Amino acid sequence: RTVVSVYERSQPYHHFIMSAYEPQTSREWELLADSIDLWKLFSDPDEKRQQALDLGNPLTRERLAKALVNSVLLSSREDEIVLAVNSKQVREHMQRSQKE
Repeated sequence: RTVVSVYERSQPYHHFIMSAYEPQTSREWELLADSIDLWKLFSDPDEKRQQALDLGNPLTRERLAKALVNSVLLSSREDEIVLAVNSKQVREHMQRSQKE
């Protein structure tokens, strides 16, 4: 079982830190996503014109954080366990949240 958290930092620029903690082993992982990473994750590759994310808007930041916390996963790469964001899960989460 792993506890996942997302922290927002606005200084020196907007970015999110995803953190995973495994209480049984006290192992932890962190992943930093800056505004460019977020734009790549949350923009639709099929759209001709990409609209910028309004990271100054608290509701936008809350939606992004919820999508990130529901889309992070631990995966094994080169004999190490790393924290990653599944872009497919991000898109699916955003589509579900738009329907609600």
